[in-house]
Amino acid sequence: MSIDLEFQTSDGSSSDPADLLELNTIEQRYENLASPRRLVILGELGAGKTVTLNQLVLDLLARRSALSDSGRYDTPVPVRVGPSGWDGKQPFSEWMAIRLTTEYQVPRSVTAALMRKGYVLPVLDGLDEMDSDDTDPVHARSALELLSTTAPWSSRPLIVSCRTSAFYRLRESGGMPLVDAKIYVLKSLDPSNIWVQLENYRQRFDLPSTRWETVLDNIAEESDGSLARTLRTPLMLGLAADLLRSGDQEAVSSITVPAAPEEIERSLLSSWIRVAVGGIDESDRARSYGAAAVEGWLGNLAAHLDREQTAGRDGQEITLDQFWRLAGRGKCLAVHTAFILAVSLIVAGVLSLFPTASGFEWKLVMTFVLIFAPMGLVLYGLDSGLRIHAPGFRGVSERFAWKVPGHRRWRRGLQSASVIGGCALAFFAVITAIAWLLTPEAAVREVAAAYLLLSSLAVAFGIIAGLIVGFTTTFEERVALGRNERRPIREGQVAALLSGAAAFIIFGSAGAVAAPVVIGNNASAIQSGVQCAVWMAFVVWFVVGFNGQRFLAASLICRVNGKFCGRPAQFCNWARTAGILRVEGAGYRFRHAMLQEWLVSKARES
Repeated sequence: MSIDLEFQTSDGSSSDPADLLELNTIEQRYENLASPRRLVILGELGAGKTVTLNQLVLDLLARRSALSDSGRYDTPVPVRVGPSGWDGKQPFSEWMAIRLTTEYQVPRSVTAALMRKGYVLPVLDGLDEMDSDDTDPVHARSALELLSTTAPWSSRPLIVSCRTSAFYRLRESGGMPLVDAKIYVLKSLDPSNIWVQLENYRQRFDLPSTRWETVLDNIAEESDGSLARTLRTPLMLGLAADLLRSGDQEAVSSITVPAAPEEIERSLLSSWIRVAVGGIDESDRARSYGAAAVEGWLGNLAAHLDREQTAGRDGQEITLDQFWRLAGRGKCLAVHTAFILAVSLIVAGVLSLFPTASGFEWKLVMTFVLIFAPMGLVLYGLDSGLRIHAPGFRGVSERFAWKVPGHRRWRRGLQSASVIGGCALAFFAVITAIAWLLTPEAAVREVAAAYLLLSSLAVAFGIIAGLIVGFTTTFEERVALGRNERRPIREGQVAALLSGAAAFIIFGSAGAVAAPVVIGNNASAIQSGVQCAVWMAFVVWFVVGFNGQRFLAASLICRVNGKFCGRPAQFCNWARTAGILRVEGAGYRFRHAMLQEWLVSKARES
């Protein structure tokens, strides 16, 4: 729905509308601002700040494209990004370069150069989203201070949006204004404008007037009534228009009966989900979604993000490899453990078809359980944002890459191979020496053969560690490659399978060569080496693919208890296309804070 918005100007010292001057346009006014053209746009929830910024960006891009080549060279390109995730202390150019790489898949070296040379006009949408509503706005305050006092951004063009109440709360808490910035405040829609917008919308789609009469008459007759007051923001007006177009007479009646604005607002927010579900095409994979189920899933997601924020973690967004937190840590641990035990028993059963020594496979199974079950507990105990470089221990799905622009990783892989292999050689040498001292009757040839076997395993450990660490990408390297919100789980499983395959080949080769020397040159010795390789491949797959397995466990739990959709990736993508969620970096977040807050309050009530 296209809505004509009006603005008012302010000096930022008062939120009193009496101090504001009417303004009808924004793009031309921005162009007329004195250099360096810095602008703050304020508005309450649903007032249309994001829509306004989007339109401003489009208008500025259109104006720029009409310039000559020299004119375009001197005019920065406006780019809208959300500032959540920035702590206000990290250098702004560095943070923006990372966001541009993440959002637009542009190499980090390119985005860093664009920011350094001032070729980008940052449009920061949602300064209020840098901090939660019930905490001191330290991040937003630091951001304003940095952008006002630190070169070069203290004198560069900039556009920022913020919730009006949050902006003045920020000022009252000691935050400094954005230096040299003009402040525009979005006006609420008046009843006559609301009536005209709805009538124009009806005529544009040639909809029957009978469906709209009740609402239009209510607005015309009660210009200060609950319905007219509720529809003063573009979000609420747009939801009302979509509701009327859907033809849901029961829902229309719920917003026209005498009620407080808060009740009408809740009805419109609830209708948002019903209209979105009602618009699913029969050929869509989401056709099985029901409105009640979707509302429940979104409510659980909103409540989970609220709990995460209360616990001091990032409660703004969720990535696919963090959905296990929503399903429940204890439940995921139980299902994940059962899954790994089942797989290990299957592997042991297959290997037992080719026995080498009595109980050999089952001893390996018990070893796996006793050693790696505690490792699983440790992995579940690690907080997911840790930047530990050991694959499998970082709380995020792994990603392999052959080449990363601007990064040389062979040295990192070589160092890891040297350290792991060297430590293993030294450890096995100590173990062998102790065994020889305890059994002096053992022949030198037997001790040397045993150490040869252990040395081959140590070299194999070093090689596989070097390959995994070398090809696994760090957070910064993923930023350089560009991140996709739908791919982390798939990328993690591919990395796990490749790591397992490499471990099988390397350990199998080492075992096949060393085992005949120790045990004797026969098929049984080679078979033992291959079996060890299978188990080592299984262990490597388990560690590298840990987060992907945890996601599968969470999906299974949600499929059974209905707490969330059993296909989280598919649902989040649908919710994004339906305008309910949006993507920031590689995570999903609610598009409108008003919907999220309503879902949280409803979850608390139930």
